[in-house]
Amino acid sequence: MYPTVFDKAAQFAYGLTENHGFVDGNKRAVIHSMMVYLLLNDFDVIADEDELFQVSMGLAAGKIFSAELSEWLKPKTKKFAKERAL
Repeated sequence: MYPTVFDKAAQFAYGLTENHGFVDGNKRAVIHSMMVYLLLNDFDVIADEDELFQVSMGLAAGKIFSAELSEWLKPKTKKFAKERAL
């Protein structure tokens, strides 16, 4: 259903945003969770705090959807070498 790691990360973030899992801190938790998911899949998000803030606000306001977030992530990530140490 979500063929790429970017599609999966975007849908994960979008779904968490829509379900308001926490009383407070949903936007921060969503961005952090998405970034951890990508790190676990050997990708690092290369974006400054302002860009991440704008994405989180766009998701929360319903102005950014899963497909748009997936497209935003593609040029904003860097693949790690397989032998990286944790």
